[in-house]
Amino acid sequence: MLRDKTGSLTISDMVNGTVPPSDFLLAKDIPTAGYTSDTVWLKVTLTTDSTWQPNLTLIAQPPFLHTLDIYVPKTSSPGSGEDFTVFHRGTFYEDQQPGNWKLFYTVPLMLPDTNEATLYFRISTGSTVTLKASIATTAGLLDYSLRWMSFSASLIALSVIALLISLFFWLQSRRRFFLSFAGLMFSNAFLVACHSNLLPGFVGATGDILFSIASLLIFLGNLVFIHDQIFPGRAPRWMRHFIVGAMVYNLFGFANLYLDLVPYTAVITPLMLAAILSVLVLVAYYLRIYLRTRRPGSLTALLAQTTQTGFAVSSVVSLLGGPDILRLGERDYWVTMGPFTILMGLSMVIRGNHLYQRRKITSSQRLAQRAERRANVLAEERTAALRQAKTVAEEALVREKLGRAEQARFVDIIRHQYQTPLAVIRNSASTLLSTLPPDDHANRDRLGRIEVATRDLREVLQVSLSRARLEETGAAVRFEPVALGELLAATVERCRALHQHHAIRLDLPDRLAEAELKLDRRMVAVALDNLIGNASKFSPDDSEILISAASLGTGIAISVKDQGIGIPEDELASVTDRYYRASNTGNVSGTGLGLHIVGEVARTHGASLEIANADPRGVVATLTFPAHRPPG
Repeated sequence: MLRDKTGSLTISDMVNGTVPPSDFLLAKDIPTAGYTSDTVWLKVTLTTDSTWQPNLTLIAQPPFLHTLDIYVPKTSSPGSGEDFTVFHRGTFYEDQQPGNWKLFYTVPLMLPDTNEATLYFRISTGSTVTLKASIATTAGLLDYSLRWMSFSASLIALSVIALLISLFFWLQSRRRFFLSFAGLMFSNAFLVACHSNLLPGFVGATGDILFSIASLLIFLGNLVFIHDQIFPGRAPRWMRHFIVGAMVYNLFGFANLYLDLVPYTAVITPLMLAAILSVLVLVAYYLRIYLRTRRPGSLTALLAQTTQTGFAVSSVVSLLGGPDILRLGERDYWVTMGPFTILMGLSMVIRGNHLYQRRKITSSQRLAQRAERRANVLAEERTAALRQAKTVAEEALVREKLGRAEQARFVDIIRHQYQTPLAVIRNSASTLLSTLPPDDHANRDRLGRIEVATRDLREVLQVSLSRARLEETGAAVRFEPVALGELLAATVERCRALHQHHAIRLDLPDRLAEAELKLDRRMVAVALDNLIGNASKFSPDDSEILISAASLGTGIAISVKDQGIGIPEDELASVTDRYYRASNTGNVSGTGLGLHIVGEVARTHGASLEIANADPRGVVATLTFPAHRPPG
């Protein structure tokens, strides 16, 4: 095989061997040179053990080459071009080819009386240079023609049947992949008809354009089919962009047939590579779907696409000038069309049946829903009185909740108005008590009673306010992001002023200071005040109350630890019950509601409350909140 880049070599040059040896290419069973504008020469030597049979015919394919000049020797030892009979075939020489339908090119062989004859082929085309040739007798030519027509017609008929089935399912379901498969089947049928020259009248330049349209159409049909199969699944975005870009470039290829902006090779080669990559992606997609669902439809689709991919890769490699792996020439794609169409058509039938069953189920569900609606209407008619009673009860409940809200606002006002004076009275009493002589028992007793009374009054107001807030109608917790450091610092500052006889210490790591909790600031402040108040009541004066925070996984724990009398182990589970007081509280005043309120605050915040005895003495109460923003 020789590549003539200038197109100036003649049959005499080939016979005499006056060509550069570097221009020779490796000979192949089915010669291919890919998409090229170069002229290609083939030298073929035929040998026989006896003399040549009469009435032999040379059969050459494909039938869309621009020019195919076949040189048949007249003598046993030709020495120049005059010793050859030249036959002109190709789309540029339609008038020199017998018959109306050009399924393939034929040339009568009248070989010299010798055991060896050398033929020369000169090929020039605007498409891929590929040639498959064979020699047959008259009977063999007829048989070859019938088989070739039957093969082509069968592929067309199979594609049309699959097209009609897909259109039927598309009309039933309106699913795009049925329509795109129908488009692919039309592309297949059109390609076979054009490649086989089964469309009479489309010859010469018109036939060449028609063949180019068929080639571009088959790529577009495959790309659209692959796109509709993969999307709208969870495929990567870059994959969609790649396939859509390939389709846009394919449409440019159609326009380029008339505008002739770039060579045909520059259009078809990238499309071939894009199509191969796309079908490989589709095989991977079908494999993933089958491994996940194990459905028969997915398996048949996987087998169909795998079969098509193998032959398509072989065909593209051959068309681009590579080795013809399957030794079928340009019919690699055709051979796979049969099993691909049958398997993929079966997959479409399975999918269509699956959608039909789903539609039946949906129809049954709609019937059930209509029956349910009728039953609901009947139930509504029968329960009108109950709805009216419910409305009356809801109105009464709203009035009760409004009353509770008003009570909460009243208690809030009272607490706001009296909290500061009570704190001043208590602090003044404490100051006076520290200045009295130790032996002034009478005044010390009076100031002690004032201090206890103000503390009890403040606790009653605090508990009442907390209960009112928790039971308030609009007591939906008003969540907001709160910085942990800010919350604990404000709590410690407030409680140090209220519990001056205790050393209140804050242990907060720096990395947790900026951590955020999503909570109701006021309700959590009430809970922490109750915990610190309990620690103050049940621990000796001048003892330390430790407030600390720690990070626990996705949550943050706030702990209050005292050095008080502790809680009996068998009563730990009951201390958060309403009105419950531990058996060792003695004469220490209290309502039994403080820890109950803390527990309610934790519940409304989705937090947890844990109360345990400390070692060696005291109690540790821990509130664990989910973190809104983890520490940095």
